[in-house]
Amino acid sequence: MKKHEVAQAIARETSITCSQALDAIDTLTTLIIETVARGEHVTLQDIGRFDSREWKGRPYKPPDKSTTYDVPSHRIPTFRPSSKFRKAVREATQ
Repeated sequence: MKKHEVAQAIARETSITCSQALDAIDTLTTLIIETVARGEHVTLQDIGRFDSREWKGRPYKPPDKSTTYDVPSHRIPTFRPSSKFRKAVREATQ
């Protein structure tokens, strides 16, 4: 399901327009990205937790090269689904 399809579904279920739903989705994603980029977490009940964690730097040697590169440590985004979300996906695949 793409963003526009989600916005259409929200518009059908609520009393807002598709354009307003797209604006709400854009605002939510921007808020999540900015919050996680600051090192904080965002928890959406029944969905999960968006967070970031430190990724340790390490040396990297491509298989076809003889040189080694140092990959610096940096933060990466993570997502931990809620138990309700995991359960729903698990039951849908059985």
